[in-house]
Amino acid sequence: MKPASLTALAAIVLTLSTTLQAADYSLNLPDNVTRPWVAPEIWTTPMMDWQLSEGRVEITQGGRGHDLQLLTHQMKPGNGRFNMKVRAGSLRDQSKEEGLGAVGFRFAVVGAMPEEYRSNLFGSSGVNAGVTTEGKLFIGNKFSPKAIDPKLLDDLQLDIQIDCVGSNATATLLAASGKRPARVVGRFSATIKSDPLIGNIGLFAGPIDNSGQSNASRRAGSNGDYRFWFTDWEVSGDKITSREEQRFGPLLWSQYTLHENILKMTAHVAPVGSGENKTVILSLKKDGQWKPVGRSAYDPLSRTSHFRIESWDSAKDTDYRLSFEYETADGSKTDYWEGRIRKNPTDQPEIKLAALSCMVDYAFPNQYIYESIKAQNPDLVFFAGDQIYESVAGYNVVRTRSEADVPRASLNYLQKYWLFGWSFRDVLKDRPSVIIPDDHDVYHGNIWGQGGAAMPKEAKSTSSFGGYNMHPKFVNMVQRTQVSHLPDPFNPTPVKQGITVYYTELNVGGVSFAILEDRKFKSSPGDVLDEPVGGSSRLDHVMDPDYDTTQLDKPGLRLLGERQLTFLEHWANDWKNDQMKAVLSQSPFGSVATTHGGPNSRLAADLDSNGWPQSGRSRALEIIRRAHAIMIHGDQHVGTLTHHGIDDWNDSGWSFAPPGIANGYKRLWDPIEPGKNRQPGFPEYTGEFLDSFRNKVNVWAVNNRPDTYNPEFQPSDNTMIERLRGTGSGYGIIRFKKDTLETVVENWGPDENWTPQNNRGQYFGWPVNIGVEKQYGRKAAGHLAELKVPDAATSIQVINESTGEIEYTLPVKDEEALSPKVFDKSATYTILIRDIQSKELKKRDNQTPR
Repeated sequence: MKPASLTALAAIVLTLSTTLQAADYSLNLPDNVTRPWVAPEIWTTPMMDWQLSEGRVEITQGGRGHDLQLLTHQMKPGNGRFNMKVRAGSLRDQSKEEGLGAVGFRFAVVGAMPEEYRSNLFGSSGVNAGVTTEGKLFIGNKFSPKAIDPKLLDDLQLDIQIDCVGSNATATLLAASGKRPARVVGRFSATIKSDPLIGNIGLFAGPIDNSGQSNASRRAGSNGDYRFWFTDWEVSGDKITSREEQRFGPLLWSQYTLHENILKMTAHVAPVGSGENKTVILSLKKDGQWKPVGRSAYDPLSRTSHFRIESWDSAKDTDYRLSFEYETADGSKTDYWEGRIRKNPTDQPEIKLAALSCMVDYAFPNQYIYESIKAQNPDLVFFAGDQIYESVAGYNVVRTRSEADVPRASLNYLQKYWLFGWSFRDVLKDRPSVIIPDDHDVYHGNIWGQGGAAMPKEAKSTSSFGGYNMHPKFVNMVQRTQVSHLPDPFNPTPVKQGITVYYTELNVGGVSFAILEDRKFKSSPGDVLDEPVGGSSRLDHVMDPDYDTTQLDKPGLRLLGERQLTFLEHWANDWKNDQMKAVLSQSPFGSVATTHGGPNSRLAADLDSNGWPQSGRSRALEIIRRAHAIMIHGDQHVGTLTHHGIDDWNDSGWSFAPPGIANGYKRLWDPIEPGKNRQPGFPEYTGEFLDSFRNKVNVWAVNNRPDTYNPEFQPSDNTMIERLRGTGSGYGIIRFKKDTLETVVENWGPDENWTPQNNRGQYFGWPVNIGVEKQYGRKAAGHLAELKVPDAATSIQVINESTGEIEYTLPVKDEEALSPKVFDKSATYTILIRDIQSKELKKRDNQTPR
């Protein structure tokens, strides 16, 4: 390949480009900024290994799967041509690396849903073209027979022209020295096939294999530390389509709650440079004008800004706008994010909650769930945990061996969490939300928090010992991104290592939600077992079906911990502004999963479930049932509706765990024996059972994933929506009917263009209507004399005069006639009847049961 003059290069490029129509893009960057986030139209994988510095984009830590993709421009279907050019250079001596590296372009980058640009950002395939660290030009799996001088990689200009006809593309790649005067040093042409020739376009640098692949389809790793810089990237051509609305950042999304006239909001911001603006401004629309009401500097680890406004007018909707100034090549610009603070819907007869959890990334951006949720228009949305998994976003996690690792680990986490926010931000911006972290959110496979303790250094697995294996500053950073918008904690005292707490209450429209942390205080398997049981390699998985799991319930073990139990007691007894109650937490108080990982991977018991410790489960259920509260969770990947029992079946409340947003790890409820007393016509896996810890559970409905439960399952087609339905993915809707005091539980799968009249229907067994009285199913020993509920009353409270304890509080309807049940016929009772403000309307004491 003989060098040519710059004039010759220009002539070649001109000849190739004359027929192109412009959908032009040029990467223009500020030259006075250094930051991890590049620009609103750019996505880098992984972000922690890239930076904008002095007008260039740089890879600061090389490895597999390192690429940069353009969010706003994609290859569209049909025939056409386009051109890309870029200037790139090496940042270090690449000859020291083992194997083969390369730098250049990516195009026709497609993921699981090729026409959805966000689906193509990771776990994708595409065509690479550029120059290897040995100096060979290549396009796809075809390499030039001769090489240029590898020293030219210090500063090189690359230009590629691609002519697409059907599934075939003819590409011509030119290489020229980047330094002036420029000279052509190489030219290579090849015909490649890629079906379809659509998708994302971008740049890459890193190790490649003999077929020219950069391993971007697999998880990014640290091997092959090839570091390059890029500048002067330009794209044009009639094959390229432009959509500026696909930009992302620097304002990413917002989440808020409104409780007792206090607004709390969290704004998520892209990581900017040390010398840049860090302040987000909150403005409200008044009389058609935006009026600033708050300024908040963002936290340096979580990149979140927080707002708290007291004396909020909860009786009306209020539009808000967040604004953030950031640096561009054209100077400072302001980015905006708008939403609406909904009024507190106290006047609605029904409050609707959407419940979701467990999001792996193969279905990102989760449009078949997000669009259905938006169409359902809930008053509150609840994400129960595992908003991320360690593998999401196409790269590995960073562990924190010391505090010095926390900043990099934070960047590592944030881009993963962005997938969640990007998926659901248009739901979050216009309604209150509860988002709570589970084990994977803090980089644990399972977690037993031990009151915030550090995991022992000698622990080789998170499946045995309690405590946190990540640094407490990392844990607090994660919590700040997810829970900082929740109402103030009931008791804000941090636990061990200074890890913060967030258990609290949120009232939406007269429905009070107790938000719990059912992992943070829990005891670990290592507290009761010295070695695995039944041939298992893990303490938390009991394999021996004959093992007596009741012996694992030892004195002193904790589930919720005394602090949360104190909160629950207070919440269960305090009914001011409350018409109905519900509990929100990570995982159900029972073990309604028999199979883990595959149809033949049956477990005798799983200590990760909240069926253990049994005494801790019983204490929690005893309090919750006195509030007649339904329990709503996530975690299990299989949708279940369960009526719990302590001393007898059905003597406590109901719990609902919807399926995962995009189910990954396989779980099934597949009991060996059929359930007792099941509903007529219902499957044998429903009915009354003893779970693996001998807890009494009545399983009313389950949506086992068809692709695992049914060996004959075949999806109707290859689409993502059918893949999701095959995994049993979906979401829950819970309707709190305040006028009839019923809860309607619905379990929906993914759908397209969902409307109430046009949808695929719910999973088998749903919906289920549950009267509030069934949330305390304990059999009565007797009943007190009938009373007629006076006008304006919303609750009755029954107090045992012998013990002084509150037996329960029951929500009631106006002018309802009822005879309150009691559980000790020898005692006398006081009945207090109260209104919504907890004002006493009537009192009956010295009541004797019949």
